[in-house]
Amino acid sequence: MRFALLAMTAAGLFGQAPEIRGSVFDQGSGTPLQGVEVTLTLSPGPNARVVATTFTGRDGAFFFKPEAFGQYQVDLKKAGYALARGFTLSTFFLSADRPLMDLPRFTLMNPSTVSGRLLDERDKPLAGFRVSLVESQSPAFASAGAVTASDGTFTATGVGPGTYVVHASPAAQELPKIEEYTDEAFERRDTGWEDLGAAPFVVTPGSDATLGTLRLRQAERYRVRLNVQGDCGGNSWSLGVILDDLTPMRVPCKPQLLLTHVPAGSYRVALWSDGDNIRWAVAPLIVTRSNTALNLTIASAIDVPGRVVTSQGVPPPPVTGTNFLLMMRPAIPGLSDTDAQEPQVQPDLSFVAHTLRWEDYRVSAPRVPAGYYVREVRYNGRAVSDGRIRLLPQVQLEFELDNQPARVSGTINDGGRVAIVLAKAPYDIPSAGEGNAPFSYLVFSRDGRFEISGVAPGEYRIAAALDSAQLPQLIESAEKITLERGRQRTLDLKVR
Repeated sequence: MRFALLAMTAAGLFGQAPEIRGSVFDQGSGTPLQGVEVTLTLSPGPNARVVATTFTGRDGAFFFKPEAFGQYQVDLKKAGYALARGFTLSTFFLSADRPLMDLPRFTLMNPSTVSGRLLDERDKPLAGFRVSLVESQSPAFASAGAVTASDGTFTATGVGPGTYVVHASPAAQELPKIEEYTDEAFERRDTGWEDLGAAPFVVTPGSDATLGTLRLRQAERYRVRLNVQGDCGGNSWSLGVILDDLTPMRVPCKPQLLLTHVPAGSYRVALWSDGDNIRWAVAPLIVTRSNTALNLTIASAIDVPGRVVTSQGVPPPPVTGTNFLLMMRPAIPGLSDTDAQEPQVQPDLSFVAHTLRWEDYRVSAPRVPAGYYVREVRYNGRAVSDGRIRLLPQVQLEFELDNQPARVSGTINDGGRVAIVLAKAPYDIPSAGEGNAPFSYLVFSRDGRFEISGVAPGEYRIAAALDSAQLPQLIESAEKITLERGRQRTLDLKVR
């Protein structure tokens, strides 16, 4: 009786009683998971109180109709299963403004173990080495791992189903180092452990996989003489050797520096100051089978002025301070999130990006006033077709807006939270948030529906995936569509 009274009161006062809906799927098969115990907790924390428990049905779905609005959390439990990596059970709020909560689709996995033994090329056990299992579809992140014992054996637990590549390295990561330069030191070579280069292997749900014996061998590392050209000044400096990410080192800025322990490969080397007078240098580095030299020319940071214009006959948009979001990100791997700028559009539609310290940038306008879209981006009077510009002093950046955007919407063959990307060549996929308009757009579907509005007309590819990390692999072979100015396109998408 108490529950009925409270629910009736909430519905009567606020128009709709609170409701929570969700679903649970099996990671291995991708099918709905029946019989998962789902517990709903009110006010998670020291005063947490379990208010309801239910089980998923044959379709993997569950729902709750709690008595009141408030802060909630759901917990999932099924024998032999664990929450798949990348999924979290965060709290959420129900309120009069948001009485219905459609939770993202949860995925559980039947975890496996992967074991093996690590030896050197003389069959000596390698103890204290980190063995990492990396999913082939998400190569930037280790999904599971273990540290080798004194006899070289290892066992990684909690491994989800999928295709993996195994990597091994000393627990203390081997990174390039900076030393004082001398001609004698430059002539030396270093050694380090070479990666396994093992073939991908498949892990099935709930299995105990063995990789047998893996062998690491030592390989030569090389030295690079850095010739720093230009005025270093009195600021403190950092040096970064960039491969997949950036690992900066504090360094003195001298005419010559010695970079040691560099494996053969292709990199970028960046040097930058951290004071008020920002300066920088960046150059590509290719290391083959010998020590080499690299010239770094120091340049000063520059300001990039710009303005927002409209197509002929289109009225200028209002500027509220929040309806514009312009982005400038360094177009250098490993720096894209460290030096991003968001120049503020002024009431007269002008803007300035201050003290940009790298040479190449990606520009985008993830948010513009409602009813408008970015028709064209221009730099130095020329159209920017791929969102990348090379900075020049006192050259103006322009965003031209039109008020007849295209729109694409439709349905998708999955009722959960699905990532959908719409992108132009060269298919620079946004990582999250509001995308890289007008070159690409990223949204997430709910209840089997999606909509992407404010789109620049043109030819695109469109793809959908449960995991947004899969989109870069899918987009180049995805369906092509053409969007026309001021028109809507309706599609039925399938999760790939």
